[in-house]
Amino acid sequence: MKDFIYLDIERVRSFVAQLRRGAPDRLEESTSQRGAGGLRAGLTASYEYEKTSAETRSVHHYLYDEFEADIRQEGKLLVVDNSMSTSSWDSLARRDGQLVLAHGRVRIVDWERLVGALDAVPKIAKSVGRFAKQTLEEKRKKGEVTQTEFQRGLREADPLAGHTADIAEIGRIVTELYGGTVRVKVYPFSEDRSRQLVGNSFTQHFQQPQGAFFSAGGGESPSDWWALGLIAGQATPTPTDSPAVADVLDDQMEALVTAVEAMSRIASGIVLPRIAFSPLAIYREI
Repeated sequence: MKDFIYLDIERVRSFVAQLRRGAPDRLEESTSQRGAGGLRAGLTASYEYEKTSAETRSVHHYLYDEFEADIRQEGKLLVVDNSMSTSSWDSLARRDGQLVLAHGRVRIVDWERLVGALDAVPKIAKSVGRFAKQTLEEKRKKGEVTQTEFQRGLREADPLAGHTADIAEIGRIVTELYGGTVRVKVYPFSEDRSRQLVGNSFTQHFQQPQGAFFSAGGGESPSDWWALGLIAGQATPTPTDSPAVADVLDDQMEALVTAVEAMSRIASGIVLPRIAFSPLAIYREI
């Protein structure tokens, strides 16, 4: 059985319709319905359901199972796991539109939650700094610190002085670039995390409340999950490409999961050994 985390059902529905020349386009508007689920040409199934989100998803999950089975049978699906060679991985980046099913740890980074955490940093720092200054003032009055130590302590108690506007600008830029999306990274190779599938997914397609698997704006699966998607073809990097610059946004935003830090540069891009892909589904087997 599959426990879906993410499912872009409209794209899956489109693929199924093309493969089978027919797929359910909607659920009936009535409160409940008994009978055929509107599936045709080999997809016919009998359902009893109510007009609820849970029942709607049961049809969606059935469609996905049919889709994955079909593309497996027709040889259109490439499984990416720890057994893939380096040369095969590098060539995969040039196979635009290739359907892949990757198996490995999945990391999810919620941009909007991270921006929210970033916005809260100045407020937290101000509160902490106020308490630290009060403590310093009491020590100065008691003669426990010198004037020099007191002045140094005041400066250290306000580390974000002058940077509040910069932090707000970083949040604004990230929101404009990635609002409504979540970054997904799949690591098929346990011994080499530099080789990863990277793509943006849309928040409305997540199947579970974000709080169920996000922690402080991001999180990594505790076990190997499955992620199905399409390779988004990318050019082979030239000698002038710089992975360090291209991936700086990902690395800096992920750092906020464990320790919020000010970012001095913003850049975005994906170059080998990372490969861009467009997620269709993410699930774990149970």
